[in-house]
Amino acid sequence: TSAGKVVHLTGYQEAALPVLSAALSTPRQTMQVFQVLQDQLQPSGLVIRALSENLLGEWLLTLDNGLTVALGNQKLTERLQRVLLLYH
Repeated sequence: TSAGKVVHLTGYQEAALPVLSAALSTPRQTMQVFQVLQDQLQPSGLVIRALSENLLGEWLLTLDNGLTVALGNQKLTERLQRVLLLYH
């Protein structure tokens, strides 16, 4: 949820909801990262379909157009901004 609570749903359409997973961050922290990144993507019309964090704290996101972006574990918004500059 937007409050970072884990909800297990049955019978939902997989494409309708982003898939979030994190090895180190709490659900709330993961949702905060998702919201910050999605807000940054919104003016471009891009939507996050998947966001994951590995055991090193590195974030990987997959967009609705199929593009996958490895953002690392620091300065996520700055790195995403550079990706958007190249994308446009």
